[in-house]
Formats: sequence, structure tokens, C-alpha cells
Amino acid sequence: MTFVPRLFALTGSITLAATCLTASVSAASTTTTFPLRGTKMAVRAHGIASVVQTAPDDFKVSITLSAMPVPSTLKTTPIRHAYVAWAINAAMMKPPAKSGSKPPTHPAKGTSPLPGAVAIPLHATGAGTYAGTATVMMKHVPAILVTAEVSARVHTPATPLWGVLIGKPGTM
Repeated sequence: MTFVPRLFALTGSITLAATCLTASVSAASTTTTFPLRGTKMAVRAHGIASVVQTAPDDFKVSITLSAMPVPSTLKTTPIRHAYVAWAINAAMMKPPAKSGSKPPTHPAKGTSPLPGAVAIPLHATGAGTYAGTATVMMKHVPAILVTAEVSARVHTPATPLWGVLIGKPGTM
């Protein structure tokens, strides 16, 4: 008679273990890593963006930059003092317009040149190196644009938009 309760207990334990294993596999996070390349403002600058999906529509973004010039030495007006990374929808990134087409239109005064962008403040970790981490809520893996800003406490990029580094998922 003790055989039947033990069999049910064993079956229940196996079922519970299989359920926990299935839940942990389905909750496993995916990591996407892609390079950030310097623009004309910082040709030698480079970086790495690592994006980990922690939940549906939630991504943890970690950024490491190297060979960055001091922000105040960039030829911008006003003088910039900080670097900020912007997590943006990768679909917004379009190739540059051909030389014969119309010039790009500027956003209306008071609106963001990057609608829906999420700021990721970057802090200096050494001479020419910067790092930053943030959690962003987006539908897809975000692209990253690093800009020089007047302050690290900004909510929208300054205009004109001065991109220093840029990268999007799927590029190597």
C-alpha cells in the first residue's frame, strides 16, 4: 500500500521539476552585441553595445566606449561637456540621403529630433573611455546613437544633432 503514495509523490516531483525547467528555459534572456563606430567627429572612437532582453519589451543596455575625445574639444556650438547614449528604434535609422535629394527637414521647435529615444548617461572610466548601463522598454532590440551634450541630465538630444558614435543590431 505504501507503493502507490510514493509513486504519486515521485510523479508529482518529476512534474514540478519539469515545469520549473520549462519556465526557466522560456525566461532565458537573449544577448545581442554589436559595435559602435565613430563618425567624422571622432573617427578613431569605437565602442561595444551589449543588449540583453530581460523580459518581453524590456532590454538592459550596457555600453563601453574607447578612444573618445574630451567632449569640450569637439567643434560644436554650444560647447558640449558630456556624452549621452540614446537607445532608439532601429527602424528609424535610414541610410544617408543621396546628394540630389531634398535636404532633411528639421524637427519643429521644442520637439525631439529622435522621438521615443531613451537617454543612457555615460560616465568617464578613464582617459578616453566611457561606460553606461540602463534598462529600456522597447518592442525590438534598440540601436544606439552616442551624442555630445551640454549636460548628462538631458531628456532630448540637443539640436543640431551631433552624433559621435552609431551602431545598430545586426552589424559587425
